[in-house]
Amino acid sequence: NLSVYNGTLAEWNTQDIYGQFVLRLKAVDKKEHFSNYVVSVKVVAASNSLEANQGGRIGGLSDNIDLYVPPNAILESARITITPVSEENLTIPDDASLRLFGKSFDIEPIGMQLLKPATLAVSFDGSENSEEFDLSKLAVFQWSPYEKTWERIGGTVDLKSKTLTTVIHKFGRIAVFEGSSDASQTKEIANISCQPRVFSPKGRSLEPF
Repeated sequence: NLSVYNGTLAEWNTQDIYGQFVLRLKAVDKKEHFSNYVVSVKVVAASNSLEANQGGRIGGLSDNIDLYVPPNAILESARITITPVSEENLTIPDDASLRLFGKSFDIEPIGMQLLKPATLAVSFDGSENSEEFDLSKLAVFQWSPYEKTWERIGGTVDLKSKTLTTVIHKFGRIAVFEGSSDASQTKEIANISCQPRVFSPKGRSLEPF
């Protein structure tokens, strides 16, 4: 038994281990009195407390994902976390043409709607078996817990920097799949938001960036 007083009892290497865990501890003193403790912890890859009027960045491409939340995109200040999701915990699409690529992530609080779109960049630099995929067909998908399906968000692939960039309008489960492009389909465009503002209130001119 190890006796500890005002020191570290143990260290836990959480590298590549993510999710919710329960730690059960038992403390015993010299007179054999003991106490049991249960501690719930969540291990995440990235976390940041954002002020609503400032926004900020969570993660980084070294973590394979980078999320930028612009000022006034969230209704109130909140802690934003990004946690990798293992493949066995994912629902695989029924569409056989879609193949899962790389890591998937939970961006929490899940379901939080954004007042402005956040920019999401996923790095596939160093991804295993990337040569088996057509990188130009990669797209970001978001899981819909209500529809029980993956909704295509899309994104722009930069083969030089090996990143896939898109915008999201709410937090949730994110995954990257390889599949046929749906760019030929007609879709409605609405609620366009420019960051920073590009149109002058006076009209017929553009604001300088």
